[in-house]
Amino acid sequence: MSVAPDPYVLILGRFFVGLGVGVASVTAPIYIAEALPSEVRGTWRCMLGFSAVPAAVIQFVLMLLLPEPPRWLLMKNDKNQVICVLSKIYDLSRLEDEIDHLTAASEEESQKKNEIRYFNVFRIKEIRIAYLAGAGLQAFQQLTGINTVMYYSPTIVQMAGFSSNQLVLLLSLVVAAMNAAETTVGIYLIDHVGWKKLARSSLSGAGYSHYL
Repeated sequence: MSVAPDPYVLILGRFFVGLGVGVASVTAPIYIAEALPSEVRGTWRCMLGFSAVPAAVIQFVLMLLLPEPPRWLLMKNDKNQVICVLSKIYDLSRLEDEIDHLTAASEEESQKKNEIRYFNVFRIKEIRIAYLAGAGLQAFQQLTGINTVMYYSPTIVQMAGFSSNQLVLLLSLVVAAMNAAETTVGIYLIDHVGWKKLARSSLSGAGYSHYL
């Protein structure tokens, strides 16, 4: 996008960036859930520390070193590679149990695979509700316009009547800091309060803000 000759190429680049970020936000948690022991999931300090370096460069380099998820390898009947990957993750005392558990889960999943179709998302009530809840929350998060506020906060502040460039940048920094602070609070509350109460209070606050 930095060498885009016109706004149309820039918009096209933004489209592909958004598509890539969206796909990564879906696949990364699945990969983590399949490849990591349960006791280290949810840790976040290293992730925040790495943000000090250009994230895209780190992500590209490290992804070249990542092994395939054990579940996917087992689906491809590559059990030797499964053992190799799991041996790097788990202690030898847990390795055999994890292999047995993964094999049993894969066999059960393969038996159910032929029974699952895409239209079941809308036909089966439990899946439909889960789909609407997940997709709805993602849609609401975008429709609130938070990305516009974050991207154009300096312009919005200037339109509000502030003419000093230093003050505009300072207020924009305050907006970004509030967003980061609330994200950190959300990470804490989701484990202590529950996602339902957190979602309801967040949506209520967002709705009230739009009403004002």
